[in-house]
Amino acid sequence: KITLSGIDPTYNERLARVGRNSIDPDGAASAIASRATQTGKAGSLNLNTKTFSASGRALVTVSSTGTGVAGTLEISADTIKLDNGFLNAETSAGDQGNITLSNAKLIFLRNKSEITTNARDTATGGNITMTTDFLLTSKGSKISANAILGRGGNINITAIGIFSDRSSKITASSQLGIDGSVTLNTPEVNPAQALDKLPVDVVDTSNQIITDCAANRGNSFLVTGKGGIPANPAGVLRGQVVVPDLRLMVDQGTTALSNRRRSRSWRKRTLGYNSPDQAQPMTKKKSPIIEAQGWIINQKGIVELVPYPAQGNYSSWNSSLNYPCFRQ
Repeated sequence: KITLSGIDPTYNERLARVGRNSIDPDGAASAIASRATQTGKAGSLNLNTKTFSASGRALVTVSSTGTGVAGTLEISADTIKLDNGFLNAETSAGDQGNITLSNAKLIFLRNKSEITTNARDTATGGNITMTTDFLLTSKGSKISANAILGRGGNINITAIGIFSDRSSKITASSQLGIDGSVTLNTPEVNPAQALDKLPVDVVDTSNQIITDCAANRGNSFLVTGKGGIPANPAGVLRGQVVVPDLRLMVDQGTTALSNRRRSRSWRKRTLGYNSPDQAQPMTKKKSPIIEAQGWIINQKGIVELVPYPAQGNYSSWNSSLNYPCFRQ
């Protein structure tokens, strides 16, 4: 584990007491640095650890402010956290000054942390290459590859997920030259790969439905109820009596035959016919009812109304009102 943290709280006091030329300005914060100021080449930094963190303005840098070529900063760690920390590569000549972060599961920048490459004068901006599962940037943090006259550096990030708030930036630019490029590689993830395969036939439907009637059996549909239904819709009922249907639904042929015989016998006794084709009305046709026109006394001495005027003294019903027995 590599941790760079904190600022020297006595730096300003020591600087005032001893003198500016005696203390490195970078002494104000923790730092790991590889620098060249004249014609020599700056060395490279290669950090391999489980966890790398830099906070409180801590700095890791490779730089060349002279004519020499800057080195390369490489960090390989499972977790890389910057909390107001800085990773920097700076060059004034050539095309070096690259930063490579690899094999990380998480790279997290917050509180104005920076990962930057800067190229002065005509130098080409350094490249930033990051390989991680997840990249998170927040609270004004930035990843940048900058140049002034030369071409801007390139930023290449490969991650499953990249999350950044609006205050954070990822840029590759040149003030007067050609801007660099920013490439974000997110592998195609098929969400269905994490799903369990379910069986197509959840329930065996073959044993859920009972077959009541075999396919090779002759089936029938019966409507049972009161009798008197004509053989077809255009048919008429024979007679004026509705005959109740007393037949029973049976499956045995002998019982059905016995029921049919009893039904014929009952109809013969009740209706006086053997079959529908020989059916006869049960009652004679009645004469229509008309108004009585007279009355008579029959042989039994009972007054009987008749449809015709009676003879003699009892000629009509109306005239009978004139008899003294009906007067007051």
